Amino acid sequence: MIANKYKPAILIFFVLALFLTSCVDDNEEEDTREYFAGTWKCKEINTGFAYQVIIKIDSTTQTYIKLYNFHQFGSNEKVSAIVNDLAIGIPSQLACNNTINVRGSGLMQNNKTTINLDYYVNDGNKIDTITAVYTKIY
Repeated sequence: MIANKYKPAILIFFVLALFLTSCVDDNEEEDTREYFAGTWKCKEINTGFAYQVIIKIDSTTQTYIKLYNFHQFGSNEKVSAIVNDLAIGIPSQLACNNTINVRGSGLMQNNKTTINLDYYVNDGNKIDTITAVYTKIY
């Protein structure tokens, strides 16, 4: 008799539990590019240069970001990079009106406020090898 008394409440509980858990998409992956988006202070270790870089998500792809003012090229100049989890790859590409070739790679630290980058800048006369630390401003 007690079991019949609680049967509707138990049934309601299970139905509610089914609806509450079915609203969450467990297969949805986190877009780690969001960690990279923002304004960063770049400190080039071997040149001593320090400047700001703005990183934006490339909305036309699922893996690319854009770095504005990369290597102090100017706020209108951008370099594209591929994000894979916390790793960043800068494929070989031309910047500054196709006059400078850049490429490199790096890794965001687990604190998500620091990126260590190593890259090459080739202006046709010499190749600069740069080690840089990006620190997130906001």
